[in-house]
Amino acid sequence: MKISAIISTFNRDSFLPGLFDSLKDQTLPHDQFEIIIVNNNSTDSTEKVSLGFIDNSNGIKVRYFTEPNQGLSFARNRGIKESAGVLVTFIDDDALPAKDFLEKTVLFFDEHPEAGAAGGKILLRFMDKKPGWYNRFLSPCWGILTMGTGQGFSGAIISADQT
Repeated sequence: MKISAIISTFNRDSFLPGLFDSLKDQTLPHDQFEIIIVNNNSTDSTEKVSLGFIDNSNGIKVRYFTEPNQGLSFARNRGIKESAGVLVTFIDDDALPAKDFLEKTVLFFDEHPEAGAAGGKILLRFMDKKPGWYNRFLSPCWGILTMGTGQGFSGAIISADQT
């Protein structure tokens, strides 16, 4: 298994179908990645939506866990513990990764074995429209990251020897 995509979620069932659809369309061959869903004590229909995705995953290995300790760090650490991939990536429950996200992530680490971590472009998606109070100076506060207009995987290389 080349990479494990870890999704930590808490009461975000309405976002999961879009995320799951984007993961079904990944260009990396399905036998080279797995999806780990960690439900962090959701009280909505996260479990039902997740199990429905597992039933219709089109050959993708998907595993589902509940993490009783509340908090993103607990959920992500549980995902790491359960993962079988040589690499791990965290995908937020409201994200829509590009179709080649997993493929380009694996390729990046194949080409840069000294790397310990990497990051790429993050774009904000509003539910309806940008709120009136929003301006470009707030973008970094919301996690927006763009390092150019290139199509490739972009990000900083952090040496594994210096972690």
